[in-house]
Amino acid sequence: MVEMAIILPILLLVMFAIAEMGLLFNRWLTLSNAAREGARHAIVYRDNCVAGIVKTEITNRVLDFAEAGAIQRNDVAVAFSNNEIADNVCAGSGTQVLVRASIDFPFLYIPGLGALRSPGILPGSLNVGHSAVMRNE
Repeated sequence: MVEMAIILPILLLVMFAIAEMGLLFNRWLTLSNAAREGARHAIVYRDNCVAGIVKTEITNRVLDFAEAGAIQRNDVAVAFSNNEIADNVCAGSGTQVLVRASIDFPFLYIPGLGALRSPGILPGSLNVGHSAVMRNE
């Protein structure tokens, strides 16, 4: 019985850490696909190409894809991290378009471990994101 009292907290911590990493991986995959879908939309979008409109369309595409993956629209940050590349959404064939989607992933099961979080061993949240670069067609 004493052995169970010693091992149970460690076993529960490992179990919740596995669940947390599974959720984190799910969010990362969803953002990876959302960024790729936004970049793909950018390279094939050619209706009256105005950079501001195209960026809005790309952002909406990324947010729609992330929302379909159970991520709230308000939580997703869509960025064109390099202005030179971002302005290429209306450029000619062969230029690159970069789209980045990211979220702050709060730890859901581990935040009760305040003793570990306070000295900086565990962060309160983790920035998760992915970039996609594609060439204009």
